[in-house]
Amino acid sequence: MVHQAARRVLALCALLLNVCAAAQAQPWEDKLYLNASLGFALSSRTFTETQTPVIYDEHASVTTTHNIDGGMMPIDVAGGARIWRGLGVGGAFTWRSTAETATVDARVPHPTLFGQPRFVSVDTPLNHSEWALHLDALYVVPISPRLDLTVFGGPSFVSVTQDLVTNIQIGESSPTFATVDIAKVGTVTETERALGFSVGGDVTYFLTRLIGVGATMRYVSAAVDFPVAGGGTARDDAGGLQIAFGARIRMR
Repeated sequence: MVHQAARRVLALCALLLNVCAAAQAQPWEDKLYLNASLGFALSSRTFTETQTPVIYDEHASVTTTHNIDGGMMPIDVAGGARIWRGLGVGGAFTWRSTAETATVDARVPHPTLFGQPRFVSVDTPLNHSEWALHLDALYVVPISPRLDLTVFGGPSFVSVTQDLVTNIQIGESSPTFATVDIAKVGTVTETERALGFSVGGDVTYFLTRLIGVGATMRYVSAAVDFPVAGGGTARDDAGGLQIAFGARIRMR
């Protein structure tokens, strides 16, 4: 699904460029550009972390499923410069933060019967934030004096800060130990970074010669690995499909 979304964005950009080439567009004449937008992450994703602590001299199993939903991306700024004809270089910075409700599923050993685990599940609120720095090679085609199309792509440096579950405290609520409760969920905040990539396109409509409004579509992919308490890692496929709308400024 990740690569399928990237292929769709690339196919859309290629189609728009073919249409522009057929229209014999004018050359790009701007020296610099600046985009300031309000963005939205359109993709939702999940990832899991698993611990096997020893409880009652037997290994338990604790699996936490993180649910990272899409939502508003309040910071999406980009800028760049023309190098030669329609070719240029640029960069973008994006940031967002969201609250998630993770599900903690535990298999807890019985205190007196070996190999007879009890199962319990609880939801716990956690926090997630991510920022990314995108470095882009870009190609700009002025479709008309008031309309520009830009396609871009390049490496992305992604940083994710995530609350992770480190342990659980159990509570025995049944005198026969038939059931068990999770009294408390221990957490820790981890920050990890990864190098990925992004591809996308931008359409700008000029209200004046140098000021306009536009829309950007970007696909970002980066695999971020978090250390899990007790050993191992949990992988979060950060990024996803993003869209942004905002102001466009050109310098000539």
